[in-house]
Amino acid sequence: MTVVRVARTLPVLALLLVCAGAVPSPEWRPPATPSPSGGGFRDEHQPLSAIDPARIRFPDPTSRLDALNAAGFSVSWRRETPRASNASNDDDDGLECDEVVLVTVTAAAPGTKHWVGAYSPPRAAVNATAPVKYAIIHDVDASYLKTGDAAIRFRLACNRHDYDFVVFADDWERRQYNESTHARSDTVHEAVAVARSAVATMRAEANSGPRKPRASLVSPVGSDTKVGDDLELAVTWSSARGAEAMPSLRWWEEDASGVRTGSVNVVNASTYRYRREDLCGAPATTSGYRDPGWIHRAALAGIDRSTVRFVGYDLIDALGGKYPPAGERGLRLRVPRVGIASSKDKNEGEDKNNDKELNKNNEPAFTIAMFADMGRGTDDDAATWNEYGSPAFNTSRALAADADAIDAAFLFGDVSYATGYQSVWDDYLEMIAPWAAAFPFLVNPGNHEYDYVRSAWTGHAGGQSGAAVYADPYGGVDSGGECGVPTERLLPGPTPASSVPGAYVAILGPIALVSMNTEVDFRTGSPQWTWLDRALGSIDRTQTPWVLFAGHRPGLVDSDWGKSCLGVHTNEDDRAWTCGPKKPLFGKGNEAGDLRDASDVGVALEFQAHVWPLLTRHEVNAVFSGHNHVYQRHCAFDPERAGSGIDSHLGAIRELGPGEDADDAARAEYGKSGGCVARPKRIRISPGGDSPGGDSPASDEGENEWWVYEEPKAPVSLVVGSAGAGFTRNSRFSLTKGTETCEFCEVVMYEYGYLRVAAVNDTHLRCEFVETQRGDGAVLDRFYVTRRGVTGAEGAEGAEGAEGAEVTSGWRFIALGCALALFVACFAIDVFVPQDTVLPYVRLDSIDEDGEEEEEEAAVDGEV
Repeated sequence: MTVVRVARTLPVLALLLVCAGAVPSPEWRPPATPSPSGGGFRDEHQPLSAIDPARIRFPDPTSRLDALNAAGFSVSWRRETPRASNASNDDDDGLECDEVVLVTVTAAAPGTKHWVGAYSPPRAAVNATAPVKYAIIHDVDASYLKTGDAAIRFRLACNRHDYDFVVFADDWERRQYNESTHARSDTVHEAVAVARSAVATMRAEANSGPRKPRASLVSPVGSDTKVGDDLELAVTWSSARGAEAMPSLRWWEEDASGVRTGSVNVVNASTYRYRREDLCGAPATTSGYRDPGWIHRAALAGIDRSTVRFVGYDLIDALGGKYPPAGERGLRLRVPRVGIASSKDKNEGEDKNNDKELNKNNEPAFTIAMFADMGRGTDDDAATWNEYGSPAFNTSRALAADADAIDAAFLFGDVSYATGYQSVWDDYLEMIAPWAAAFPFLVNPGNHEYDYVRSAWTGHAGGQSGAAVYADPYGGVDSGGECGVPTERLLPGPTPASSVPGAYVAILGPIALVSMNTEVDFRTGSPQWTWLDRALGSIDRTQTPWVLFAGHRPGLVDSDWGKSCLGVHTNEDDRAWTCGPKKPLFGKGNEAGDLRDASDVGVALEFQAHVWPLLTRHEVNAVFSGHNHVYQRHCAFDPERAGSGIDSHLGAIRELGPGEDADDAARAEYGKSGGCVARPKRIRISPGGDSPGGDSPASDEGENEWWVYEEPKAPVSLVVGSAGAGFTRNSRFSLTKGTETCEFCEVVMYEYGYLRVAAVNDTHLRCEFVETQRGDGAVLDRFYVTRRGVTGAEGAEGAEGAEGAEVTSGWRFIALGCALALFVACFAIDVFVPQDTVLPYVRLDSIDEDGEEEEEEAAVDGEV
């Protein structure tokens, strides 16, 4: 039971409350409240994971031809919304892109094992090809088990091919999860279909023409810059047509209101693709392979990013293809500026101010959406992305709604969770197009894009060019044989020739995004480490004051995955299986024995020994990661600081050889509070004043509360693995059912969303965690990171209001007054109040209406 002694007198209590409201105590922590959204999911990254052996039991092999499979099955489809009688196009024209069809299944002997799959291209061999999506029939329509009739909704995207639908009875039972190896096996070859529908034809022009636009920043041909300030704005899209169709990007400058201000430019696109042989292994090269079509990319070369803020564009080809279709409004792309804002904007006079101070001419804050671990959602009845269903779909929808307030987005690993199934990439690109076409979208690879067994990398570049092949050091099968190829081809980004895949610097306004590939060796002296050291040291902080560093696996995270085994008793601790190093238990393809520990704690220890010193030395402001599916905000952390726990172990960790792992003594000391260089202070913005975004008055107490890291001497650490993947409930907060948090944690939330990071000026970075699952766009966490301005800038937020002054100065005067009043009050009490007065203790535990202590069950999940 948690207790606290009541203050001796009400005057002292009142003064303490006044002071507490005025002085942002660095020791106070926000209450960590378990999220009501989401649930604990098993590690079900494989897209076919809903067909689970726990529900579909091992059958008698002879049953495949018995009466169950021979029973009368039929399957058909129709439009969910019939065409109007006066519609100009009849059914022969085909289905529209993203149209919903109702698939009707009838069975003489319905059963719980029955499911229906959508195949594209149609008439695919079910023993060789996985469906693009599927649904468990009785999960969708419970009446099926009684009536033998069911209707399933499928939304069909334009992915270059038509569709058909196949009903299955009892196959793939032996696929799925192996509890001893934590691996999955693909048994598509065992599939036995019992009914197949007619072909659902898509409208040919829309289905094969240009589609799925996504903007990015790419390196100019021949560029080897480390700084990333010469990147070109580019648009990438997909179609069923090759270079002979002459795909092109047509663009023009626009003003803020969307009016065209310049001439129309046409840029011919480069066209390329990847094939089955470019991938590393199954299922990407077997049942998961689907022709990805042609990929086109065109750069807006010559555009002046210092003056142009918006461009309009569309996609065309010589065969009449156009996206958006004729009659629809063209696309609009926000152009990110380079470096500190200047008043030399279009239609403005010469700059009269020092360009080193942001927002002298009321430019809005430069905003980047930061998130990881997204996946593909859908709003139909498909179970294909059951772990990444509504959360990813809703996050994407929230980003589209917020597009006018976002200048760029960065997804640091675990992008689509296709894991070797190309159809998932197709639908993912369709899902993100509304916002990925509106501002630059950058990614780096996570384990589910990159990792595969070591033997598959040997002698195989995995689509990489050049002599060096950067194999992953963990040897898992998490990418499903993709080895980073679809990510690099479909979502191109900066590619400096001297770095490993996914490692780059991108200058976006006053922010330098530094991307690291955690799936490639990052130890001291490695090519990636050497490049990162040079790149971080090359950033001009007078023009780019903010440096944000991101990689998929976290260098600091509250997790028990890989904790110390000291004191852990297998028979007494139900989480004993989480302790110690984590490596693949199966030897096939990983016989060399030089794999590295892939556990959360194991990776974090190596990250802190090798990479974190670069971050502190080069004054990185914040470090972002995902992999653990949670939102966590930590202190400003330095593992080399005395008291960090592992400061005395860093040397030994740096000396680890191939296949060697950090010992239990180092794991036991991981994450001590002594590594916290700075804790945030709580402030309250004045009621009635502008919100930090400057868009509306603060309307309640919650909107007035912010946290401030004042000029920390180490990077603030964040985990934002919250964009869609099922929660990883292995934090101390979750395992203790919300009663404890880790020593370095400030906030732990099991909520879906993204972090909106805004460079307000060269002294204030404003961050807001936007929740996306409930649909109201609530901001659940707000904080600032401040730094000393290069020009002695004030501690105000410039054009966005006077709230910045409260962040840096006003509270000090109130605190001084409170301290003086408190001294006088205590002196009076000591003189006039009897010393033997004893007041009772007050219980602070949460009590429910029935008088029982509240307890929230926390699901646990050991893998990500």
